[in-house]
Amino acid sequence: VSQLQKVPVQTIKNIYHQARLSSGGVLTIVGDLDIKELKSELAETFGKWKLKAKKKLNIQAPKYEKKSVFSLKDEKNPTAYLSIKMNGPGRNDTDYDAAMMMFRILSNELSEEVRTRQSLSYAIYSHLIDYTIGVGVIAASTSKPKETIKAIAEVLKKMKTKTYTKQEIELFRNVNATRYFLTLEEHKNLSHALSVSQIYYNDPNWLYDWPQRVEKVTGKDIKRVAKKYLKDFRAGVVFSKKDFRRSWLNPIIPKS
Repeated sequence: VSQLQKVPVQTIKNIYHQARLSSGGVLTIVGDLDIKELKSELAETFGKWKLKAKKKLNIQAPKYEKKSVFSLKDEKNPTAYLSIKMNGPGRNDTDYDAAMMMFRILSNELSEEVRTRQSLSYAIYSHLIDYTIGVGVIAASTSKPKETIKAIAEVLKKMKTKTYTKQEIELFRNVNATRYFLTLEEHKNLSHALSVSQIYYNDPNWLYDWPQRVEKVTGKDIKRVAKKYLKDFRAGVVFSKKDFRRSWLNPIIPKS
């Protein structure tokens, strides 16, 4: 909130006009509508807008700097909030499908080990933030941060050394299939997914082809992308400074 208060109103207006006048916009409509009537209304509403060519930005993944891999917010709360992040593949990367599957398997493995077996955290998960560049995320809240970090390190080691069998991967594929069909269930979710397909791939069929692409992901692919991306971690912690030790993170982020 304090950061938002420092943003000038004119800056927000400028960003709005840049976005509105860009030729890079995508309008996705899902529903049983008359196409001719729809096109007529769109032309009436947007036809007079003078668009400018959208500048394509060359987005680069952030460099890994050892001096900036850890930060702690001193808060006297009983629960430690851990956020571990790493660079990941963007949507157009050839590793994208395998990495997306890997992070979903990682999330399940973390839940099994940290929550179910060791009862260290009720809320622990992992996922891939997937834009032009990717950001891998592991997050947990726990009253036992030292033990939780150690358990996370064990799971990360497993991901990079185990070759999942076809049968094991099939179980995760079934979960992914459920998520995929939920995307198609509501008009709002479907329109969003189709917009993403059009923006990144210039083809709405990318969404519908996703199950076939994931079907090709193997155990070797999972281990390969785990080794490639589960490294060079950054960590942020919200907890009491006097009750947290930087050395607890050494199994994940060795201190240089």
